[in-house]
Amino acid sequence: GAFVTYSEFSPLWCFPALHYEVPLLPDWIQIHAVYTDTDVRRDLDGLQGASVKRALCGEGNPSRWKLFFGHQPVYNSGHRRNDRQERRTRALLEEPRLIACGVHLYLSAHAHHQEHLTAKGFEQAIQGAAGKSNGNNRVPREPHLRQRDFSRTFGFVIIAVDRDVLRLDFFDVLNTSKRADLGSLPAPDDIALSYSWFGFWETVGDPTWDPVPCASGEA
Repeated sequence: GAFVTYSEFSPLWCFPALHYEVPLLPDWIQIHAVYTDTDVRRDLDGLQGASVKRALCGEGNPSRWKLFFGHQPVYNSGHRRNDRQERRTRALLEEPRLIACGVHLYLSAHAHHQEHLTAKGFEQAIQGAAGKSNGNNRVPREPHLRQRDFSRTFGFVIIAVDRDVLRLDFFDVLNTSKRADLGSLPAPDDIALSYSWFGFWETVGDPTWDPVPCASGEA
């Protein structure tokens, strides 16, 4: 709630609501935010869930990319894997929103690592590596999940989307530590492309698909 209130008077911050659709996008893409801290505001589950489902399932252009983001992951293979909040988030989002509404990519943080998982029906990218984790990677054994990449290094992900292709580029930021000065910036040589993946309409959410690795700068 404080983030939303701060948006009302700060010209530097825009957090319009606890769940919202990103406006002014091309007609071939839809991006929606959801509030996932279910232990804090459980009353949001029903109201927010209905609103999100109307926005994602009820829109008039089904042939568009649908990207969805929230704080809690639906799945994660590191620290706090399958904890209470993750199970609640999965129940709220996976079948009734992500799969039922044809969402292609779900973005989250919370877990302090980088990870790309292909679940049956959608992709999930976790980018929580601004806070480095010492947790172990427990590779999922479920048949409907496939882990494509996992890293505990500080880093970030860039998502590129056009009408035909969805691409994820994960970058490691090297030579950083938990005690790095707040004002320090990485040198260009410290930023390394660690993993790339791309998918088409028919291959997103298919754990059996093996894309040809794409080099930097190639679609």
